Amino acid sequence: MNFYISCPLGFEKDLVEEIQGFWFELMDLDGTPTSSNLHEDDIKIESGGVEIKTELHLGLQLSFFSKIAHRVLLRIHRFEARYFDQFEKGLKSGELMQWLEPQKINVEIDFIKS
Repeated sequence: MNFYISCPLGFEKDLVEEIQGFWFELMDLDGTPTSSNLHEDDIKIESGGVEIKTELHLGLQLSFFSKIAHRVLLRIHRFEARYFDQFEKGLKSGELMQWLEPQKINVEIDFIKS
């Protein structure tokens, strides 16, 4: 699973260091401290945050330990769309639908000089 952890601009490296500092305090499903390692290639620093690839139960604990993070978001789907029909196709894909119950979704899109 991929998690995006947002933080103040300029604090991305501090956020990574903080996460590496408390990583082994996170709990595995059996209630013991995690034995899972956080590898360098599982971390991607972006402007305003960090993307981390980890197991679901570990990613959900990140917001409890981090003092720098604003939010911890689970990235459930990613696609590129330049036109509305591409956007509509991306929303209808099976990868996104595994997280949602069958339902009608209304989407309103506005842009100005986008």
